[in-house]
Amino acid sequence: SKVAENLWLILGVTAGSVALTTPQKAGYLKDIKKMLLSVPAMCMYLIVLTATVIGFSMDNFFVADDFTWMKWAATADPNALARSFVDADGFFLRPISKIVFFVLYTFNAFKPFGYYLSNTVLHVSTGLLMFAFLFVIFKKKWLSFLGALFFTLLPVHHQNLFWLSTNSITLSTFFILSGLLLYYFARVKNRFIYIPAFICFLLAPFTYEGGIVFLPLIFLFDLFIVPKEMAQIRTKSFWGPYIAAGLITLLYIAIRMQSDAAGFSGDYNYNYGKLIPNSVGNLAGYVGTFLFGTSVIPFFSNLRENSRELFIPISVGFVCIGFILVGLVLMLKPFKKAKWSDYKIGFFGLGFGIVSLLPFLGLGNLSERYIFLGSIGFTVLILFILQKLFSPKNYKFLYGVLVIAIVVNTIQVLVLERQWHEASRIVYRTLVDFRADYPNPTNSTTDNLSVYYVSNVPMTYKNAFVYPWGFEDSLWFVYRNKIPQIKRFDMKNFEVIKEERRMREFHDGYNKFLIFTFENNKLFEIR
Repeated sequence: SKVAENLWLILGVTAGSVALTTPQKAGYLKDIKKMLLSVPAMCMYLIVLTATVIGFSMDNFFVADDFTWMKWAATADPNALARSFVDADGFFLRPISKIVFFVLYTFNAFKPFGYYLSNTVLHVSTGLLMFAFLFVIFKKKWLSFLGALFFTLLPVHHQNLFWLSTNSITLSTFFILSGLLLYYFARVKNRFIYIPAFICFLLAPFTYEGGIVFLPLIFLFDLFIVPKEMAQIRTKSFWGPYIAAGLITLLYIAIRMQSDAAGFSGDYNYNYGKLIPNSVGNLAGYVGTFLFGTSVIPFFSNLRENSRELFIPISVGFVCIGFILVGLVLMLKPFKKAKWSDYKIGFFGLGFGIVSLLPFLGLGNLSERYIFLGSIGFTVLILFILQKLFSPKNYKFLYGVLVIAIVVNTIQVLVLERQWHEASRIVYRTLVDFRADYPNPTNSTTDNLSVYYVSNVPMTYKNAFVYPWGFEDSLWFVYRNKIPQIKRFDMKNFEVIKEERRMREFHDGYNKFLIFTFENNKLFEIR
């Protein structure tokens, strides 16, 4: 066209002018390489790679207590959302998470795509913050980039990656990472940055109760990472942030104590008689799952359950093994030459990981989602050890090791994603069966609600959750306010249930009393 012809003429004249006025040959390849290896380009790689892997979950359905959160959002009074900051009403004291779920439900209702899209965006954003966090610590962009990718695609994060109900943990971690980065710049540059930093720290525990550990994390950050020679550290304002953090912590505790918040229960509770053995066993289990993935969870769970009577010798054994491993590492040549101050990053990573796990170590069970914040510290520790093992001349080998680890992690994450996909399909098929085959849960004669006895409800599909919680809440979305009465039963009591049905059929009619069971994760009615 005539317009294109003019544009090409202008482009040719411009290129010729550049060639005539440039004293030497333009290094286009050098500039392109510099652009491709720049920090913005690395951020783009991190976004694309993370979103691609997590994006496979976009066609998943809901599972477990996703339905509990959505039912709360569907029945919540928008005018009472502000009150959720001080009144949990028997639910979780997570007002920020409630607001997020309320907004998501408002725009997406019962369509999972929007939820998983927001979940992907949240994880990508957390990965970018991890990149910045590692760069502040190590001052090396390639190490920080690969470390952030390693963290984001850890297999132990599969619950956080593919289970919507764990968004509260991820969002709380996002706030803590943001707060620590802002806190760093407030310490070394401008104290006015304390304001957004402590807003993030305030939001963290009100998003997820595990975020209450931000105060000791600040202390560790000051002790090991923030450079002491900065002017801000030498001023009298050093203790001001600790006072503010302490007040936020006391405020959260005071509100939680009177908020009627749901507490821990069952295995997800503290047994003070078994607090020490549970803590030691869980710490070993979390470190093991971080290093080796979800396959080691049964081993550590069985070890803890079967070894409580032998707690003292086993604990001594773990401590001895730990000291031996530390001693072997310190005997390596790179560590022999290091000064005590050279270990600060390693101590920070170890302390960060343990402090982040403190609210969960004493529980009677181990769950991968709880290590999400702690794995930041363990990632820092791993990078520190690898950095010490490889001299600067051999950093290419260090990066190669990280790339191999990332590839292995990605393969495991994709396998786990398929398990979560299948778990969500089981839930989807169950709800479709109820909707299609049992659309009316009321008795045609009396209009009373039916009673559904259900057995063998699938809890998990391999490593993914199906219905450990949320079964009754999921049926609410099928029947709404006409949901039948749901009763669980054990097949060992089937004859008793069957006799009760016979008696009810005589008085109330057949469809008043139905018995269901699951076989091979598929719903069947027992007639």
